[in-house]
Amino acid sequence: MARGKFNCFLEAQRNLDGHYISEIRDVSPFEIDWISGCMTLVPKITFESSGGYYEGYFIWSDEWDFSLRVKESGKSMLVVPQSVIYHKVGKVLGILKSLSYYYSTRNRLLLKKKHLPWHLRMLFFLWFAPTRLIRYSQVFLQGRFDLVHAGLCAIKDYF
Repeated sequence: MARGKFNCFLEAQRNLDGHYISEIRDVSPFEIDWISGCMTLVPKITFESSGGYYEGYFIWSDEWDFSLRVKESGKSMLVVPQSVIYHKVGKVLGILKSLSYYYSTRNRLLLKKKHLPWHLRMLFFLWFAPTRLIRYSQVFLQGRFDLVHAGLCAIKDYF
């Protein structure tokens, strides 16, 4: 999770997932679009002037929202490859638990509403609706009715 970029629909790309940190250890600090919330060092003035983390997200997407607001304020975000952090992703809530599935879906939609212009948001929904139908069909067939329910509740609560 050393580096993140956004595409035009603010879908987060994790450019270095699966790579060993030793592959970039000797690289100078470099700019990124978003910072991972698992470990950040932010000057107090930047944190406060950007509004900090929005509590309405609770979990998931809060760091993306914060990163977008920092970037909109003209500040840069950097990865310092010489720093090291150990983070057990998903150990608290689990990656495929209904609570994390709910918040990741709902907050993803809230992020689009807050930061995408209306025309890109409409294009995103044209892509999102059929992909959710496919995804929910897959998890339904796997017997994960809890995830289907969580995803549908998230979409309902968003609207």
